This record gives sequence, structure tokens and C-alpha cells, in this order.
Amino acid sequence: MGDTQHIGGNVRRLRHQLGFTQDELVETSGVAKQTVVDIEHGRRPRVRPSTLRKLADAFGVEYEVLIKGEGARLRSQGPLTVEWALAFSPAEFRAETEEAPYNWLVALDRKLSDEFLSLANSDDYSQETTDRLAKVEAISRELHPVIVRKRAEMVAAAQA
Repeated sequence: MGDTQHIGGNVRRLRHQLGFTQDELVETSGVAKQTVVDIEHGRRPRVRPSTLRKLADAFGVEYEVLIKGEGARLRSQGPLTVEWALAFSPAEFRAETEEAPYNWLVALDRKLSDEFLSLANSDDYSQETTDRLAKVEAISRELHPVIVRKRAEMVAAAQA
């Protein structure tokens, strides 16, 4: 199945790349926190395939990414960025996020919040900054119902 230290390094690398804390990965994947910690530090002699699948699903990557690492591709375009989100109208944005993994949407929400705070606390009062602030706020309003719905779907699936 692959060297557990190598797998742990891939899990840690992806978690950092996607901007997740261990607690967020635990919540999204359903894998116990101690298991995640042990995997990341190479302290698990074996990692169950079911655990790897849960982690891969949480990351929105193919199972093999956790085993092979760098050479494997993300399922879709990868983590969502503020610039990607702002390229759409709010209605288009909502449609574009329907297939995105839950954890990518949560990470994007954090990035949009950081961008909003940065712009709101800026000394730049130009029309461009004001327009960007309004767009970030509108996109965030579209994102929140999608996150809530996806979270509810995850909870319902876990309880089934």
C-alpha cells in the first residue's frame, strides 16, 4: 500500500495546500483526530484503505494521490481561489460551486472573509476597492447556502 511516512507526508502536504487544520480535516473526513495525527507523523504501521478513501474524499482528490503524492492529479481544478470566485457573477458562481468538494468551499469562504477584512480595513477608498469589496460580499452571500446544504447532505449521509 505504500510507505506510511510517504502517505503521511502526502496527507500533511495536501492539508496545508488546501488550507485545512487537522480539526477541519477530521470534521470533513470523519476520521478520528488521533488517526490523522498518527498518519501525518508516520506512526501508523498500516493505513486502512477505507481511511484513505475518507481522507481522499475530504480533499477532493483521487485515492492514489495519497499514495503516489505529487504525480497524481486533483479531481477537478484544485482549490478554489478568490480570483477564481470573483471572475463570475454571483448567479454564475453559485452554479459553478455545485460540484466543488465541501472542504474546498469552506476554504474559499475563509479566503473570501480574509479578503473582505483586508479591503474593509484598507486605507484605499478608490472606486475599484469599493467595487471589489461589494463583489466579495455578494459572492460570499451566494457561497454560504451552498456550504450549509452540502454540510447537511454530509450529515445525512453519515447518519444513513
